[in-house]
Amino acid sequence: MGLYCLHLKADKDRCVNCRKCNTRCQMNLEVNALVQQNRMQHLECILCVDVCPHGVISYHWWRIGRSKDV
Repeated sequence: MGLYCLHLKADKDRCVNCRKCNTRCQMNLEVNALVQQNRMQHLECILCVDVCPHGVISYHWWRIGRSKDV
């Protein structure tokens, strides 16, 4: 069965660099830069998902110990 955790994933090709995700982040991270670098998996506040007008950022379940999402 395994354990799963929720994390964020982004499609950088759909990003229009509006930076609304940056203004919403309570952790004061440059979310826009993380989107461009494909480094979304370590974010915890997840408020950027709701503010993105193009649906670039989304929730995904990952199985702990695996490198692919389900």
